[in-house]
Parts: sequence; structure tokens; C-alpha cells
Amino acid sequence: MSSEKMSFKSTVWKYFEVSKKDIRFCICLQCKVILSRRGNCPKTFTTSVIRRHSKKIIETSTVSTSSNSEIKKQLTLVESINKKRLWNINDHSAIKIHNRIGEMMALDIQSYTIVEDLGFRKLIEEICPNYQIPSRSYFSENIVPQTYGNLFNSIKSNISSVSYISLTTDIWTSNSLNVTFISMIAHWLNNEFSPVTQEKIQLCIHDSILSQQSLKEILVCCRRLATHFHHSPTAAVKFKAIQEQLGTNKHRLIQDVTTRWNSSYNMIEKMLDLRVPLATYTADYATQSTLNSFKWGLLDKVFHILEPFKSLTVNLSKREAFVSDVIPSIMALKVFLIKH
Repeated sequence: MSSEKMSFKSTVWKYFEVSKKDIRFCICLQCKVILSRRGNCPKTFTTSVIRRHSKKIIETSTVSTSSNSEIKKQLTLVESINKKRLWNINDHSAIKIHNRIGEMMALDIQSYTIVEDLGFRKLIEEICPNYQIPSRSYFSENIVPQTYGNLFNSIKSNISSVSYISLTTDIWTSNSLNVTFISMIAHWLNNEFSPVTQEKIQLCIHDSILSQQSLKEILVCCRRLATHFHHSPTAAVKFKAIQEQLGTNKHRLIQDVTTRWNSSYNMIEKMLDLRVPLATYTADYATQSTLNSFKWGLLDKVFHILEPFKSLTVNLSKREAFVSDVIPSIMALKVFLIKH
């Protein structure tokens, strides 16, 4: 095959033509400039000059495509060539798409054969004409194992400095395949962990309210009263009888857990609800602790201060709660505290 025939296989000949007057020259179809082919016969012709010229060409003509004469910038010759050029399998842009397809296979449990599906291939061709979809073996032998390796190393790196890990596991059988699967989930806290809103509320209440010495002493009295009835069936029966005589609610006292402020709130609530039968019982029977009028008054004030905190915690703990609720709720709480 001659060099002349070989030269016409170059993509640049889409934009140039050989001069009819002298085959040693060619004409640019865009700007009509005449360029030398650098030779005296077809065997010595080259396309180096033509290629350099093509890189300098910039289309300046515009086309009116609408009534408002919208001007569109046309592609340069190089851009037009690159737009139709298919990427090599190891091209940087192609590798990014390889990895995304591999992720899709893993996350959506897709078969490797999806890359052979006509609909999927048409979709990729429409979205990215330069991309050539590799074979399914390329994904099964390279991309997916590589994705697994990257994820494995990432998890290994994350847990390398963790002191404690909580593991949960589950096992189930596929109805369609009759195959048994087992899964394991690990939870841990890293150095960037920040307590959630409810936990911040917990710390706020403990540090500013429940840590007050006078209130701490009253809470100790409440716990002793609750323990008195929990550990003595006789006392519980007598207390219930007093409730029946007074016609009050037949509730039991509850004891709080010091690490959970809301349990302290619930204990105070029950104490205030049973204030009258409790006062009657302590007047007739001996107990380790009693509450005088001052302590009852302080409990009542603390209860009303903690009430909006309780409501806020319950609302933010609901399944249908939104992150957007946090800031307005905190602002409303601040307004309440300022007023009271």
C-alpha cells in the first residue's frame, strides 16, 4: 500500500483536501489556506504541517438558532476530533467510569452481565460517547476486586486506632436460592465523634441543675423513699391503703438512674403526684428520709424547669424527627429559660 493511500487514513483529512492543481499542496476546508505537504511525491508527503495548522484553527462563524439570534460557539477542529475519539481502557476518564460501574454492581448486587445488556450499553453510549464498556471479565477480575481491596484497607485503617468495637451479627436464608447468609456489623467511635443533641442536653442538665448541692440532697431523699417501698412489701401495702383512703392515683414510686437525667425527671414527677399520700405515710410511719415544705417547693420548681427539656428530648428522639427541628427547638428553650 502506498504512502499516499496511507496518509488519507488520518482523521485530519476530514478537514483538508488535496489541491487539484498541484498534489504537493492541500487546502484547509475551514479557512481555505493552502499548505505544503512537505514532499515532491506521494512517498515523501507528510501531515505534520497540516496537523500543526489544525491545532491553531478556531471557528469564529456563528449560527443563529432562535428568534433572539442566540450565538453558539462552534467547536474547534481539535475539539471536534477529541469528541469522537474513543478512550483507551486505561484512560483516566475511562477508569473513573469503570470504578463507578463497579460500585453500582456491588451496591445494587448487579450481575456482571449488565455490561452486556443492550439497554445499559445504549445508556452509556448516549451519556458518554467516548467511553467503551469493557467485558464483564474485566470487571470481575479487576474493578470489583480492586474496589473490595480499597474498602477493606479503608476499614482496616479506620479501626486500627480504635480501643473498643461493638459487633452485631445476623443470619438468614434466601427463599429463592435456598442459600444461607451471615452478616456482621461493627460500630465504633473515632476521635472525631461528637455527642448528639440529646446527650448534650444530658450534660447541660447534669452540670447546671442536677449538680446543685441542695438538689442533690433532695434527690437522695427521693431515692431512699422509693427504695423503702420497693424493699418492704408491708410498707408498700400500707402506702397503697393510704392512697385508697385519700382517693389519689395508685402509682408506685420510681427510682432514677443517675446517668439519665430524664429518669430523675420521672422520679420527681411521681413524687409530686404522690405528695399527699407520702406526707401522710411519713407522718405515721418511720422512714430513712422525709421531705419538708422547702424541699417540696424546690422539687416543684425543678420539675417545671425540666419539663421543656423533657419535651424537647422526646420530640428529637422520634423516628419522624428532622435535623431542621433542632435549632428552632433550642431557641424556644432559651426563650423559656430567660423568661423563667
